[in-house]
Amino acid sequence: MAFGDLSGVAGLKKLNDHLKTRSYIDGYSPSQSDTAVFEQIKSSPSSSEYVHVLRWYNHIKSFGDLKNKFPGDVAKKAAAAADDDDDVDLFVSDDEEDAEAAKVKEQRLAEYAEKKQKKGPGPIAKSSVILDVKPWDDETDMKEMERLVRSISMDGLVWGVSKLVEVGYGIKKLQIICVVEDDKISIEQLTEDIQNFEDLVQSASTNCNLTTRCISSDKYCGPFLISKPYWLDAGQLTIKFDEPSRDGAFFACATDPICAAQTVRTYMLRYQTDCNNDGIIDCDDMGRTHLMGADDCSNQRVTSTPFFKRFRKCYDAVLQLNAS
Repeated sequence: MAFGDLSGVAGLKKLNDHLKTRSYIDGYSPSQSDTAVFEQIKSSPSSSEYVHVLRWYNHIKSFGDLKNKFPGDVAKKAAAAADDDDDVDLFVSDDEEDAEAAKVKEQRLAEYAEKKQKKGPGPIAKSSVILDVKPWDDETDMKEMERLVRSISMDGLVWGVSKLVEVGYGIKKLQIICVVEDDKISIEQLTEDIQNFEDLVQSASTNCNLTTRCISSDKYCGPFLISKPYWLDAGQLTIKFDEPSRDGAFFACATDPICAAQTVRTYMLRYQTDCNNDGIIDCDDMGRTHLMGADDCSNQRVTSTPFFKRFRKCYDAVLQLNAS
């Protein structure tokens, strides 16, 4: 990542904008990229003008000589830093550079729009989803359960193959595949419809399906069903080489298991809240926060949602195991 001359205003401003939503120059841990950029800054940045650079600068500085042992190719980073210095043109103004970059970007967008228009409407987005449907006990009629599940009919839903999978103690769960049109089918609604067969079904879930795209009219996306406001509150994390300001940055992160998981961790660390007012912050509070958000996690209606009911069953089972 090139930031230009870091002894001047333009370079520091560009670096400050880059670090606004990031902890490190590249990725989620310190690397030789951080070391190379750090060494180009000759003194502590201004706290009023470059608050994000100062935060990062003090953090990297705290490693002392260990920063020279960060992972990455030292020679490559040094060469990249030298190339950045060589590229500095003292006779080109920032306004000229920005205008030229904007012109190139506008041209590329126009070319992409024209190319897309020639292709016509794209293929219908579909997802293949594996649902785990669990019974109450080993006496549940699994054939009847499967019949009821397959009786659910929606435009954009096609049921596929199924099998029974051993859970333990003689209990088996129904694992069934379905193909859904993303714009028509809400996986959350589908699992709730299955759970309405409550005489036979204990729970139904995607089992954290990593191929989940978006549900509820694209309101929630990815394996953790992250919403855009949630992503914004967590700091707008992105996949490598992406930019938070890009239109598809949220979708790219939410549907990427690593970026999505980091988003959830960052959100939980940033908004640690004792939602149930029991004096401690634990998994119960994080479950409430993940569903309702930090501002509304104390709302008692969370306890009546299918998500929280499933969460409490798992949580209570773990507590019983730990107590035995």
